[in-house]
Amino acid sequence: MLLSVEGLTIEAGGSRPILREVSLSVGQGEIVGLVGESGSGKSTIARSVLRLLPQHARVSGRVLVEGDDVLTMDPGALRNLRASRVSMIYQDPRSSLNPVRRIGDFLTERMVHTLGRSKAEARARALELLTAVGMREPELRLRQYPHELSGGMLQRVVIAAALAADPALLLADEATSALDVTTQAETLALLRKVQSERGLGMLFITHDLHLAAAFCDRVHVLYAGTVVESRPAKELFDDPRHPYTAGLLACTPDLADPRPIQPIPGRPPSLDDVFDGCPFAPRCPHAADVCLTGRPEPVTVAGGSAACHLVEV
Repeated sequence: MLLSVEGLTIEAGGSRPILREVSLSVGQGEIVGLVGESGSGKSTIARSVLRLLPQHARVSGRVLVEGDDVLTMDPGALRNLRASRVSMIYQDPRSSLNPVRRIGDFLTERMVHTLGRSKAEARARALELLTAVGMREPELRLRQYPHELSGGMLQRVVIAAALAADPALLLADEATSALDVTTQAETLALLRKVQSERGLGMLFITHDLHLAAAFCDRVHVLYAGTVVESRPAKELFDDPRHPYTAGLLACTPDLADPRPIQPIPGRPPSLDDVFDGCPFAPRCPHAADVCLTGRPEPVTVAGGSAACHLVEV
């Protein structure tokens, strides 16, 4: 297995853990989605794969990349992991780029200083990468500054940078949410093409369940730092088994099926909210007494699992 997260729990001073007993896996050539509201722990899972954890965090569980536990790696092995085995694509490409440095500098510096390539080799590789991600006039782009490129072009630049070291695993953290619909579609098609051609594993983070269902092979739904449902994308979309998953679908507009939007009541929990039972119970329209007193364990359902007391197997 390319990535295996086993029982990951992260505490960082709040009244409850940021993540609680999270387990998931990503195989070679597979796209696995993480879906949930802001604050559910999606980005923390991705950052834990690179061991970019909150300061003074208490961590238990394992994060295995090709069998090696990231959480126990020595500094040299961790540098190698970040440099060549795992790459991350962040939500806002402008935050990844130095506004006073050229695109060529951004693409080549990592290859020169981390991968040991000559400047000529790094430049040739940068041109190759920009061409691979569909960038027109790559020679010109290398000489330009970030403010001279559109959001979609910058997204292609950071994707090219993520591919520079031929990683086995890509972490895409809301990589398309800041883009307009047309550019988002182009970027998703590009990610799918690159992932398929290179056989990469990908952890794809989004708040859009419809997008995850269309783009991913499997989807994990997070709520309050806990995985509440894990299913193949199509089955989860067609027949959600956890009330939170159903709520996310019900409050998302669907042009193919116009219907009233039904928002999930209440607010997402903060790290100061503590639950004796199911964390979704205060917002769940189906909550029973058992939901308020006992934390639900994952139950096997078609294709995966759902952590709900009321789920019908």
